[in-house]
Amino acid sequence: MYVRLDGGNSHAQVDITPLGLRVAGTKAIFRVQEHTKLYYAGATEEERAQGLDYEEYALDHVLTFRYSGSAWQLDEARPTEKANGAEVPTQFDDGRQTVGAPDPREAPASTARGPSDRALPATSAAAAARKKHIIWYGEKYVIKPNKAYRVYRNDCTNFVSQAQRHAGYPYVGSGASNRKNNKKWFYGRTTKSTSFTWAAAKNWGLFWAYRTLSYRNVWALTPGDLLQADWDGGGKDHTMIVVNWLKGGERLLNYHTRNTRHKKLSRLLAENRKATWYPRGTME
Repeated sequence: MYVRLDGGNSHAQVDITPLGLRVAGTKAIFRVQEHTKLYYAGATEEERAQGLDYEEYALDHVLTFRYSGSAWQLDEARPTEKANGAEVPTQFDDGRQTVGAPDPREAPASTARGPSDRALPATSAAAAARKKHIIWYGEKYVIKPNKAYRVYRNDCTNFVSQAQRHAGYPYVGSGASNRKNNKKWFYGRTTKSTSFTWAAAKNWGLFWAYRTLSYRNVWALTPGDLLQADWDGGGKDHTMIVVNWLKGGERLLNYHTRNTRHKKLSRLLAENRKATWYPRGTME
């Protein structure tokens, strides 16, 4: 699919970092982290010089070995991207505010490419400054999360909220009594003192519906903007940051779970043809 889409990948670089080993009798559990770079075929010299010629991701694995009497043999290997971290606090439909269905104030965006793919929409100086901060944070902490924050099992929206906070967006509300209010947005010392809008994609989408620009086409996104995905029609599931774009109009996105840098928008769309998309432009 990648070859048909953009020429595919030329090569890969994979590094493995040991995280821990536990042995009990004839069973050994070895935890490692895979750090992979997939290099794009056909990348230009300029893209290579800027480090825009590959997709990068980090993923933990658990390798289980059993001793057969003469040697250790691999019994099972599985990824563990959702095994660690706190549960994402999500508010489901309580009869007053529905968060499962797409927000009625916006329609899914088109994915068709057109002549405006490379157009840069007008933006204020304040919005441009916020975008720069969002991009910086999105690049700095995409592979190794910021230790100042909790990591959730599904960490994508938590990561985006952190980037927005770094860009100067103020908290709205605080305290456990406000965490279920989709008009509040704040981070607390515990999950119970953090708003659902902070780390849950559905709730985040409701809070930011009136506070961000809603584009009609995903290709209107520019660096510093944000993109949400609904994989199966049940409501928004994933939140991402646009961090760069290439001369041909390709957008590059960073996101958590799995922690991924410089994913091509065209590949994301091709891999998830049944998804619906909600592009959001950064405002003052």
